[in-house]
Amino acid sequence: MQLNLMPFIVEAFGYNKTIYADIDKLYQLRKNEYYNVARQHELYNHQIITEGGLLQEEYCKKALGILLCAESDENVRKEITDIIRKGWTYAFLYVQNHEQIDLRDFLKRLINKHGGIDKVSDDFINTYLFMCFYLAVNSGKEVKENTLYAELLDVLKLRYEHYEANHPQRISLNKAGEEEIKKLKEIKKLIYSRYGVIKDMNSLLKALEVETNQIAFLFDFERLSIMSIIENVQFDENDIDEILLVYIVTHDISSTQDIVEDCVKYLMFAMYIKYLAKAYKEVKKRYFENNKETIYIELDLLERELDESKKEISRYVNRISELEKAIMALEKENKRLAIELERACYSKKELHGLREFLFSMDNKEDYEYDEKEIDYEILKNAKGVVVGGHERWQAKMKEYLPNFTFIHPDNKAFDVRIFKGADIVFVFANYLNHNIYEKAMDVAKESGIDVVYLNQRNEILVLKEIEKSLVNRQS
Repeated sequence: MQLNLMPFIVEAFGYNKTIYADIDKLYQLRKNEYYNVARQHELYNHQIITEGGLLQEEYCKKALGILLCAESDENVRKEITDIIRKGWTYAFLYVQNHEQIDLRDFLKRLINKHGGIDKVSDDFINTYLFMCFYLAVNSGKEVKENTLYAELLDVLKLRYEHYEANHPQRISLNKAGEEEIKKLKEIKKLIYSRYGVIKDMNSLLKALEVETNQIAFLFDFERLSIMSIIENVQFDENDIDEILLVYIVTHDISSTQDIVEDCVKYLMFAMYIKYLAKAYKEVKKRYFENNKETIYIELDLLERELDESKKEISRYVNRISELEKAIMALEKENKRLAIELERACYSKKELHGLREFLFSMDNKEDYEYDEKEIDYEILKNAKGVVVGGHERWQAKMKEYLPNFTFIHPDNKAFDVRIFKGADIVFVFANYLNHNIYEKAMDVAKESGIDVVYLNQRNEILVLKEIEKSLVNRQS
């Protein structure tokens, strides 16, 4: 008998969760190649691969790509052998240690090893039995032709043929007999006459409001809403007919009149199942479209682009590092020059003030002055510091300059915080300790406060000079 074993070995790999990690590890080495080979194969969307759960389908498709590449790659075949040894250890060792493979003997030993027939599932037995047969065929071992051997071949053949759409044992509306179609129409007519036309879940809920809560409550336990899940699922009269057909072929119906209520109850539960099956099928379709097919098609190009980008980024990083070092050097030099410039500017201002002071000393003139010419509001609102001057002179000035702070000419320990918030500093150089002057100039320079030198003793002339300096500063 000619039988293609590829669909069944792929199915076995997808079924065995214990080897998922090994499949992933092997798949990642050449994922683009494995994907492209599998995607182009007829089995990729075959029902034997797609009929299971999402996770099982994903690993079936991964295994398909790996197994196809193993046909022409000895290294991949070795990796596959290691995975089979891990996933089906007993089958691997049995085939390795026997020249003739007796499937009946193998199955008996397998069941005893796992504690009896009630300790293992049908899927477990079927998968292990097939893997023993598969390993025997691939290793060239003779398989004893007993009844179990013949039954296994028949089951595999019938299973694969059953996936054909026109298989005679496959239930469908197109292949239903005349009697079955007649009963279907009668039952549907009776249901519609008693409950109204039922097209989908919403129309059924209106007819069977109380009973539907039984199912809805089950979804509450999982924090899900059945109505939200099925809201966008396509459901039509053909789905109703398929459900009723299943009811007809699975029930002994002598009179359609007697089974209407039971059929409606069956319809309710079957609609839930059919809706969920459709919704799950759509989820799987979206998953493979958006997470596999679309991604892997572009993955090769993206990875090449990523490598180039990494190289380009490395070049830019090196260049940036060089530029950062140059910038740091320039910033350091700029900071040094800024300090020098600041010192030069302040020295220039200080020299300018001293020049004005000396010039005023050389050009003293006696003249008539009018006290009314002074704007005392400007003096009253101004904030400043006066350094130097006799105590009596400072006391007199305080009357006109209430917001000014006066530093005693001998107070070497004055608080430098008095300069904070000052608009201007006036220096009475005629009566001033040199050390106090140096300290005051350092603070003024650090704070960036303008300095004006005074050389008049007459209070009115001093106030006039202070007013002039304040006005000039504001303009």
